[in-house]
Amino acid sequence: MRGKLSAVLMVSIAVCALLAGCVRNGAPRAPSNADREIEAVLREVHAFTGEFVRKVESANDPATGVDEAQRYLDSRSEEIKVKIDALRKINDAQLSEAMRGRKMEGLMDDLMSVNGLQIKFMTKAMNDPAFKSKLERLLNDYRALVDV
Repeated sequence: MRGKLSAVLMVSIAVCALLAGCVRNGAPRAPSNADREIEAVLREVHAFTGEFVRKVESANDPATGVDEAQRYLDSRSEEIKVKIDALRKINDAQLSEAMRGRKMEGLMDDLMSVNGLQIKFMTKAMNDPAFKSKLERLLNDYRALVDV
């Protein structure tokens, strides 16, 4: 009887602590709707960015790749803008700490891969002013689109 009473008492204390919010800070919690929404948007933006970068890097001629990436960006810009606006609307306070870090990390990774195009094609840009102009426009359009 005493063992059952102790077990009931321990469960009661645990329930009270949970209801009162007395859980340790590091305790995992279920992802919120905001976390799930941000995760979905990050996946879409990451896929978009990956395809964007691939179009430039995989082309036989980088200028042709820049043109293809610009068309791709232009064709999807409204759709991606809606996704980015969703990121802006969700306050970081609504997100778990892990998702706040994931959001920043994901966006920075994408931006770094796009900025890598400028480094990769630096020599071509220095020797070809038309290419440099097209590449700068492309990169600036991307940055303006995903600026959070």
